[in-house]
Order: sequence, then C-alpha cells, then structure tokens
Amino acid sequence: MGKLKLGRSNGCWIDIFDAEYLQGHTRRLHGPADFPGLRIRENGWGESIESLVVGPVAYVQCFDSHNFDDTVFWLLPNQRLETLADLDLNAPIDSIRLYDRPPFAQEPAYAAYMLWAASQLAKLNAPRDRSSPRQFSMRHAGAVYVNPRGESAGNAQPGREQA
Repeated sequence: MGKLKLGRSNGCWIDIFDAEYLQGHTRRLHGPADFPGLRIRENGWGESIESLVVGPVAYVQCFDSHNFDDTVFWLLPNQRLETLADLDLNAPIDSIRLYDRPPFAQEPAYAAYMLWAASQLAKLNAPRDRSSPRQFSMRHAGAVYVNPRGESAGNAQPGREQA
C-alpha cells in the first residue's frame, strides 16, 4: 500500500476572505508558491478578496500580472488586513507569490521591498508625540503599498500609532 506524506506547515501561508473583517468564505493558500491570476475562486465566493491574514513566516508579493512594475507591493509576516477597500492601488491585483523569506537583491520587486523597509525604519526612528492619545484604525492595518517609483500609501502596522 502506498503512502502520501504530508509536510508540516512552516508558517508560509495566507488566509483570504471574500468579505471584510475576516468574514465570509475563507481559503488558506500555502507556500512557497505562485498564484498567477488567483484562480482559486469556488462556488459561492464573491468577486474579490476583501480581507486577509498573512502567516508568521510569509512574505507576500502582490501584483497585476499584466503590469508588474507599476503594481507590485508586499505584505509581511503576521500582517492582518480587515479590509482591502482602503488600499490606494493603481490597478487591480490578480496574482500573488508566497515566499518563506525576504526577497533577494536580484529578484523582481526587490526595490519596492527595500523602499518599504526604509519607510518602516524611518518611522521607528522618528520622535513620537506621547501626549496625544493612541489612535488606530483597523481599516488601515498592515497595508503596504510601495511601487518602484517610491509612491506609498497605507503603511500602518497593527499596534502602531497613527498620525
């Protein structure tokens, strides 16, 4: 009798939902893997992904397969987006790549990833005004969009103060 062995999950996954606030139909995509065209829709699903959770070791490269250079952005380990409606994207995103590591310098979209990393370091090094009350909106949680031209939007991280 033959056996098929299952590997242990290494934390490289993304949970996607067809409704906001992590509701509705859900599907876990395991990586490392490519999902061109996101051909994963099942009966009863809505037209798009509305919220998501990224696994603890997943680096998710999101892009439009017809316009990679102007649409690429990254989602990072443990990010949680309760709504994608506020992402200020230049074009619809139809493809993702799941990595179990940060990108290498010679890979496509490395520049976009490094721009994001630099923006995060700048935030960490910026002085904070401790006199203002903590404000945080889950509407913007964790969204990262940096294209190769250096334009960015929605860089909020869960648990961080919003300006």
